Amino acid sequence: MRRLTCGLCLSIALLSAVREADAAIINSANVTIGATSYRTFQDTTTGLTWLDLDNFWDSTTTYNSLVALLSGSGFHLATLSDLTTLQASIPAIPANFASETLIAGGNYVGNPHPGADRHLMWGIYEDGSPGNGVSWSWKFNSDLAWNFTSDIIAATSTLRSGQSSNQDLGAWVVSDGVLQAPVPEPATLTMFGLGALGFAGAALRRRRPA
Repeated sequence: MRRLTCGLCLSIALLSAVREADAAIINSANVTIGATSYRTFQDTTTGLTWLDLDNFWDSTTTYNSLVALLSGSGFHLATLSDLTTLQASIPAIPANFASETLIAGGNYVGNPHPGADRHLMWGIYEDGSPGNGVSWSWKFNSDLAWNFTSDIIAATSTLRSGQSSNQDLGAWVVSDGVLQAPVPEPATLTMFGLGALGFAGAALRRRRPA
């Protein structure tokens, strides 16, 4: 019994450690807001669903229009707290940038939007004071930390203007709550399987005659 209990504790500890180490983002199902379908990704740490940044690479979206669109939809423009939690799952590690942008949007090589060689992922967030200018958070593929720029564009300015400086600015939008259970990463499933084998081995040892 003691061996089985110890095996259970060890497996739970290993499962928790692997789960934390593998915290990441994954593609998720599209969601419909109004009459438009939006691509999404999920933060497996929190289970929250985010809209891809490049859903809002257009010539019409403003802070004001986005807030109005999201009202009552089950999604909201991410707050600084929301972003801090997400960015803990996808820290600024240059080697990971390409795989993250394929899910979260961003401007990577091969993207069909103009300026596709900028290697930039960025979007506006809710800073609580849009009257002073809208803020955004961003990282380039070479950055070692996420960056924040405060109070830059007006709440009525389009996110993607004709200027090359913000032609690919998107928006950080997150669900109000968990929409679906996070999908376990392969390493987590492997560790769970190893733990199950450990339980079975301990049980067989206990049943062997002395």
